[in-house]
Amino acid sequence: MSDFNDKVAVVTGASRSIGRGVALAFAREGCALVINYRKSRDEADEVVNTIKEMGGKAIAVQCDVSKRDDVESMFKAAIAEYGKVDIWSTTPVWPSAARYSTPPTRCGTISWR
Repeated sequence: MSDFNDKVAVVTGASRSIGRGVALAFAREGCALVINYRKSRDEADEVVNTIKEMGGKAIAVQCDVSKRDDVESMFKAAIAEYGKVDIWSTTPVWPSAARYSTPPTRCGTISWR
């Protein structure tokens, strides 16, 4: 049995490229997924459908990870759907996104900026 069964993962940038691969890998291991996208709704929906076809659970949530309010809304959506978040996997598409090393539930204004 996988250690990821019954875990919930939020994967940023999961509608395409590396983020998509990370999301599908978590799904194969039993995670329920929150597929984050900024602009690529159709691609996010494809990832969600792929995960559901694999027998998994997934939702797509639009969020600009550079905006704190968006990230908080994404986590609220995850908790509303699944009741928890166990894993936050970031796949930054620009260097400044890598500055988010603290989970948003523990971030103060200073650490978020």
